[in-house]
Amino acid sequence: MKKSLETPFLTETIAALMVTPSRQLKLGARILRLLLKSDPSILDRVKFNENVNYWWVTIHSSSLGEIVLCFWLPKSWSERHDHYHCWNITIVLLGKLIARLYHVSGSKFFTFKKAEVGEMGVTTTPSWQIHSLANPFERLSVSIHFYAFGRPEPILFVED
Repeated sequence: MKKSLETPFLTETIAALMVTPSRQLKLGARILRLLLKSDPSILDRVKFNENVNYWWVTIHSSSLGEIVLCFWLPKSWSERHDHYHCWNITIVLLGKLIARLYHVSGSKFFTFKKAEVGEMGVTTTPSWQIHSLANPFERLSVSIHFYAFGRPEPILFVED
């Protein structure tokens, strides 16, 4: 089921972004606006993950990798997962996210790295690394994800 993008956090943020003079925008907002203007179909192609309340859209895919744009509503998160052989670089364009890397021992998960990643901050995820992202904050966050060698389907979701 595709959920409408008509949420105040998203529509108000994007509307303001599109009319604000570039010189008044921070770098992450400028990059997001350039992406949205260069491909107006981005917002029409987003997919909604209703389990965790965020949208994502692939903006580039080839044998060398993928680029994915994610829109994180307040109080949204990704499930713990890995991308098999792919490593990932994530840049937060708007807002901030919490990035966690997990160590598994027996049947228990331990956070061994947790970082708050602010605007234009970068987090990386090595190959085969179980991880998660979250927006526990009160404003919309937007991130861009670069995956080396493409994301496999299906992604491995980790259960407790």
